[in-house]
Amino acid sequence: MFFILNSCYTFVTTNTEINIYTLQKIKIMLQKLNFTKLQSLSPTILSQFKNKRGQEIQLIEHPIYGEEHPVIIMFLDYKVAFNSEFWDTEDIYKTSDYEPFLKKDKNGEFQCLFAYELR
Repeated sequence: MFFILNSCYTFVTTNTEINIYTLQKIKIMLQKLNFTKLQSLSPTILSQFKNKRGQEIQLIEHPIYGEEHPVIIMFLDYKVAFNSEFWDTEDIYKTSDYEPFLKKDKNGEFQCLFAYELR
């Protein structure tokens, strides 16, 4: 049995045999989106800043679903975009725990991580 605490990063499992709850932190890759297609639809820009690594970031509203879709994180210099799992931009800013960073994984694929995941 699973209990979701935070849709992005934490879940609780129940061990029915000994009835102990265990918190486990998991990393869920944020879904990568088609950057070119998003740009061609002229999305509404909610916020724009450079993170501590100098990566230019735009937080945009989904061009079709608007507020009915999580905020999208676009890394302009690298031409990649990801769903953020956030419904507003309140927590996503430079120097916050949710400051987004772009990183390549071992397969050379871009991955979006937040500042607290890099500590």
